[in-house]
Amino acid sequence: MTAFENQILGEYLDNRDHDMAGFFDDAMEFLRFATTERNIDFQGYYKAKCEYEMTYNGLEFDCEYFDEKDRQNLYVYLAAEVNEEIREMLEYVWRNVYSEIFTDNILSREIYLLEEKGVTF
Repeated sequence: MTAFENQILGEYLDNRDHDMAGFFDDAMEFLRFATTERNIDFQGYYKAKCEYEMTYNGLEFDCEYFDEKDRQNLYVYLAAEVNEEIREMLEYVWRNVYSEIFTDNILSREIYLLEEKGVTF
């Protein structure tokens, strides 16, 4: 996690005045942005879907595609599986919101729960 990203997450936490649900939502949106900035891809599917949505459906990927919070969260969780920086930021957020250490089991559970709800890219 870069010093800037650490600062931003710290400011989110400070400005939320113990509104942990609000902090979590804001932080996950920030992590989604950090993930897209790193061009994290899942076997070519992410880029293909992104380009299709922008070209044929007129969506702006950053703005409209992730309006669905569950889709945004799934993208962040999947990115945390493959990118150490995203994983570190997610661990920071999770520890502050849930007061527990973020483990591989938690990550797997969160991905499973979203996929069971039918969340896809």
